[in-house]
Amino acid sequence: MTAQPARGFNHGDQTQMGANNHPTVTPANHRLTERQVAERIGREYHETEYDGEVPAEVEEAAKLLKKMNDYLYDAIFAYGVEVIFTSDDPYGSYEEMVADIEANDRLFVFNGGTHPDHISKVDNLKNRAVHDFWGHYKNDVDFTFWGEFQKWHHMKRWYPEPVHRLTLQEVVGQTGLCWYLEGGFSSPDFKQKSFLAPTEWADLCYRHFPGKLPL
Repeated sequence: MTAQPARGFNHGDQTQMGANNHPTVTPANHRLTERQVAERIGREYHETEYDGEVPAEVEEAAKLLKKMNDYLYDAIFAYGVEVIFTSDDPYGSYEEMVADIEANDRLFVFNGGTHPDHISKVDNLKNRAVHDFWGHYKNDVDFTFWGEFQKWHHMKRWYPEPVHRLTLQEVVGQTGLCWYLEGGFSSPDFKQKSFLAPTEWADLCYRHFPGKLPL
């Protein structure tokens, strides 16, 4: 048995029981908050069954991811920025990272934490550097949930379509899990899983994102 994504939900009208057990309906044009979207996705991530066996479709997507990341990682150095791995969480905010890159031509990347089964630790660290530089820095998006979603949206152009659901799981899904769990990334229940995210997660984010995104 491999990963089984949790059952999706209807992102249109949401029927709930209100006062006196009368059903209430949230209109389809109602906009959820950033936290509501994040925690809903995080709950589904948490409920997804995963037994440690990497599905074949994830392995194939991970190969494509690695191939592009090798190129993008080398391109950071070609851009004139040195990547330095550190056991300390390097930045307290997105603004600190930007200031360090622009003042010192360097990018610190955290080398601790957990790593998913579908990618090696070395390749996962490259993945972090690529996402911080080409995703966050070059698109000027922060480390909030919406910032992570924007990063995923912007970086889709770098990867072939089969990779999109994997990076959606890694970027949006894991950030949602962090928001959902008490303790965030430090929670003992925070576990990276190997599965392709349901496309409904992207639909939910696009529907409720409060700004405009370039095509």
